[in-house]
Amino acid sequence: MEPIVDSTTKPNNKLGEQKLTPKELFSAILAQWKWILLSLMACIGIGVLYIAWKPFVYTREAQVEIKEDGESGSTSALAMFSDLGIGNATNNLYNEMAYFESPDLMTQVVERLGLQTNYFMKEGLRYNVLYGSSLPVTVTFETLPQSVSGRFKITIDENENIYLSKFVYKRDKMKFDQKKPIKFGESVMTPLGKIKIEKTPFYGQDKEEGDDAGYIIKVGRSSLKGAVSNWLKKVSVSELRKEASIVDLTVNDGSPRRAEDVLNAMIDIYNEDWIISKNEVALASSDFIDERLVSLSKELSDVDSDISDFKSENQIPDLVTSATINLSEEQNVKNNLLQLNNQLQMAKYLKDFIEKDASLTRVFPVNSGINSQMLESQIASHNNTVMYRNSLVANSSEDNPMVQMYDAQLAESRVSIIASIDNQIKLLSNDIANINKEKLSFERNLAANPEQARYLLGVERQQKVKESLYLYLLQKKEENQLNQAFTPYNTRIIARPNGDSEPTSPNPTSIIMIAFIMGLAIPVGTIYVREVSNTKVRNKNDLRGLSIPFLGEIPKVNSRKFDDKDHMLVVQPGNRNVVNEAYRVVRTNLNFMLDGEEKCPVIMVTSFNPGSGKSFITVNLAMSLAIRGKKVLLIDGDMRRNSSSAFIGNPDKGLAQCLLGKADVNDVIVKGRLNENIDFLPGGKTPPNPTELLENGRLAGLIDTLKEQYDMIFIDCAPIQMIADGRIFSTVCTNTIFVLRAGLFERGLLSELENVYRSREYHNMCLLLNDTESGGSYGGYGAGKSYYAQKD
Repeated sequence: MEPIVDSTTKPNNKLGEQKLTPKELFSAILAQWKWILLSLMACIGIGVLYIAWKPFVYTREAQVEIKEDGESGSTSALAMFSDLGIGNATNNLYNEMAYFESPDLMTQVVERLGLQTNYFMKEGLRYNVLYGSSLPVTVTFETLPQSVSGRFKITIDENENIYLSKFVYKRDKMKFDQKKPIKFGESVMTPLGKIKIEKTPFYGQDKEEGDDAGYIIKVGRSSLKGAVSNWLKKVSVSELRKEASIVDLTVNDGSPRRAEDVLNAMIDIYNEDWIISKNEVALASSDFIDERLVSLSKELSDVDSDISDFKSENQIPDLVTSATINLSEEQNVKNNLLQLNNQLQMAKYLKDFIEKDASLTRVFPVNSGINSQMLESQIASHNNTVMYRNSLVANSSEDNPMVQMYDAQLAESRVSIIASIDNQIKLLSNDIANINKEKLSFERNLAANPEQARYLLGVERQQKVKESLYLYLLQKKEENQLNQAFTPYNTRIIARPNGDSEPTSPNPTSIIMIAFIMGLAIPVGTIYVREVSNTKVRNKNDLRGLSIPFLGEIPKVNSRKFDDKDHMLVVQPGNRNVVNEAYRVVRTNLNFMLDGEEKCPVIMVTSFNPGSGKSFITVNLAMSLAIRGKKVLLIDGDMRRNSSSAFIGNPDKGLAQCLLGKADVNDVIVKGRLNENIDFLPGGKTPPNPTELLENGRLAGLIDTLKEQYDMIFIDCAPIQMIADGRIFSTVCTNTIFVLRAGLFERGLLSELENVYRSREYHNMCLLLNDTESGGSYGGYGAGKSYYAQKD
């Protein structure tokens, strides 16, 4: 007998809470090695197919520096023109990065490179992208709108006959009845509108000499919006390093050449748009200057006519030289007055320009000649805000909250600029008035001069003011032209588009590794979850903590060898397989457990659950004792089901009839049917009241009579948890074998089983574990191929 723990051990309060040990998990995994191997083969096979099917993806990368203020090449080139007011707006790295990711820029890239149309050719299981030198033909969609997508297949035979098929318009499959082959350059009406297929210079270059096979090409046409969206997903824009203003541009595509072209086009279009945006202020200033020059030219012409007419009517000679001699002392006053008048006129012109157009999106001219740093700073700030606001509208809409915020700022700055101009006009007017008062003192000295000279001098003064202003504006016009001519690109290419010649996806090593891990993880995870969630008794280790003596364990039987799987007699003389050895161990432990003074032990075999295999255990255990020469009687005490009786054909007469007094026990016992040493007392015909029949007082006398005839009596009882028959049989039994079936008995009931044992309700109770995994705890028996597992 093999007790689990000493009988004096206190009951374990954590019975049924045993955790899965690594050894048990490993054993469970090892038992399913075939399924694990199959899972590995399946997952790796799927991985290999995925590698063969997945289209190649190449990665191309470029680095571009975004120049900051004072960093561009134009600053040093135009250092000599620093007094002309040529400047650059402040750059923001993150704003420029956002523009690289904008749909507007990508739309221009798609249109410039024709990326709406994609070409694919099948090679093995994989469809490869055709582009550049690998593209043999091009398709022109002559009438298909930009907003519509579709696809079809081109088949070109060795005679260059073209066949079209498998048309899909948007998402709907379309029928196309092609009556004759199509030739290159021929326009044909299809479900996708009129299309034309033409050769490229690379047609046939991928064919070996003598290979006249044609092409099978899949053509996909995306809508413009869809193509832009798809390419934006392929583009990644990031900051290379925090301390550097360098943008890292990455494109993933099935064609490395196309990825490089996309990167180059993005950089080119960005530079072109930046130049256009940068020249907006210069263009606005040029328009302003041209408008003023036209006005001044007319005014100068009118003044010249007045002087000429006045001199002609009054026959006045040139008074400039004589006036210069008399007015030498007022020369400085005149120069100051001239400068102030220029500034006053420019201030008025500027105010008129601003008030004439109330648009918030219009930039104001800079470097206007007004000697006010504050006003020039306000105009520069206003222009920067206008450019950022227009850029934001181009990438979003007028309803953007940021656009509305900029509109509010522009309205405020416009009012502020006009107020500053008004203040400047007042200051200039005051200065001119003060100088004019000073000039009056000098004019009193000219009282003797003729009235004509005074008039003439006044008119000539106006002429000089307008000439000076005209020349000043001409100079500013040249400065603006220089500003446009010397505007450099905002970027410097640090690394041109480049990348590995090998595809970045699929990665065979990673995929096979993932497939291998999944091939292991799926079955192992399933086994682990199954074992962890299993609340049944699995093996002897789950019975640790019970104080009930342990009789042994019977391994799982291969039922495929038996025709009658419900009534298997596995114990056979001379057989030394795993099951027979297990019964010999149980038989030995049973002999140790029995009281040696008892002439004929009466052993009750019962369980908690139906289906625990107690009838199977009882018959085969009786057979193992009969082989050793013991005279054994087996009583089918479960009169409701008569499971043991089925081994001998379920006779109609048995225990029930004996207890009813309708039959003599010696007449109903079946002798020698299974073995000469085994007799059967079947259950007989099922009575309507088995429990009351057992309590009629005849059972004890019947057992006493039979004990005189046999060496050992086994009683196959009904489960004790369902009916009271077991308690009645326990009154006539000397020992109790309690059968637990692995995978059926709940570990949560172990504490209840412990209570049954401690109640001493069943005499000399012991446990027998049935249906464990092959080999149980008998070491080498588990392999089924050891020396002890052979037949005699």
